[in-house]
Amino acid sequence: MVEIISKDGFLNKKDFYINEIKIGKIFIYPTDTLLGIGCNATLDDKVQKVKDIKERRDDKPCSIIVP
Repeated sequence: MVEIISKDGFLNKKDFYINEIKIGKIFIYPTDTLLGIGCNATLDDKVQKVKDIKERRDDKPCSIIVP
């Protein structure tokens, strides 16, 4: 299921969404130029799922965003 969340909507339920990311939900987020696809980078199976979605070769590096 896809849910579109505004910044205020995210901030109002921030703890819920952070937990969803921690348990392995894949998400789409805005960047300066396009949309990104992300997941919890500590979960190898989810990283592989993002690579599969993006049809990315295993040897091509991925960006990791951290606060």
